[in-house]
Amino acid sequence: MNIQEKVREFCSVISCDVCTRRGLPKVLRDGDFNFPWPGYIGPNYWKNRVLLLGQNPGVSLDRFNSQDRQMADALADLAREENADALEHLERIHLRVVPTWPVGMHFPLIESGLTLEDIAYTNAVRCRTHANAAPPAPMAAECVTRHLKRWLDWLGPRIVVCIGKWSHQLVEAELKRRGIPSAFINRQRSLSTQQRQENRAAVANLVRRTLRSAARSDIEQVPHLRAVALEKSARSAAPKQGRWGFDDYRLLFQQLGFVAPAKGKTLKHGKRMPSLYFNERDGFVFFTAATKDRARYLSVHWERIPPRIAKDDKPNLITLVPRPGSEKIAFESLLAGEAGAHV
Repeated sequence: MNIQEKVREFCSVISCDVCTRRGLPKVLRDGDFNFPWPGYIGPNYWKNRVLLLGQNPGVSLDRFNSQDRQMADALADLAREENADALEHLERIHLRVVPTWPVGMHFPLIESGLTLEDIAYTNAVRCRTHANAAPPAPMAAECVTRHLKRWLDWLGPRIVVCIGKWSHQLVEAELKRRGIPSAFINRQRSLSTQQRQENRAAVANLVRRTLRSAARSDIEQVPHLRAVALEKSARSAAPKQGRWGFDDYRLLFQQLGFVAPAKGKTLKHGKRMPSLYFNERDGFVFFTAATKDRARYLSVHWERIPPRIAKDDKPNLITLVPRPGSEKIAFESLLAGEAGAHV
């Protein structure tokens, strides 16, 4: 990726004031905290090119913290300086802040075999709106035309997953015109737990199929890649899907001194730790904890997911999993009683 091109694209979004100059309603801009947010591009995005697309940045009082202040200052600095150093500073903040957002709760990262570093994440509309109101049609159309279409050209996603039906309806025709597969996470409140799980599974399956198809296409076009793929297939008849299984966790728990870990039971340890149930369904290992203890689960190590079984779908319970690659440190930090940004 050309760094100057990236600086130019980010600055074009941050400095955009078309909607405010035209007096479009509901736009939240103040030149201090509320800037248009360009988006996040994971360091491994260009390997798979999976784009996650939300509606527009949200406003929440409990998010006005030091991290958000740092983000706003970095956006302002980049718009003013327009150089690679300012962009690098913003990206360092992204790597700290994005894992604290509920991206993994809305998008099936683990089920898709991905991590936050593998995706790009932006919004159909880049500005906040007053009281989180739905962006008016003229504002949405302006932002898609002025920014999103150009970003689709630039990022060349293999698949786009929208968070919510609103953003999907806004961009579906453009994605079809470009031949880009798409899906959306249905966030309708009336959906049952089973319907949410089915929607989530369908999206993850589409992502995996799209990436497998792209990988096969790449291999067919480059002969030496086909040879490498065949060699890997011979070495491993059952490749892992980017997450640990029951036996992996059982071995880890034994190493860390847990007492006789068993599925469907509370994990026990000599050290004081929150009540954490260890369970498995259809080969997917997950954990259920009390909502009151959520501050014990650092978002850099843990990811919140929708309930996997009906009895866990309660306000006083949360379902979560360690982020891929963080399985050991997730439990070590839990035993150490560390605190910080929670899931």
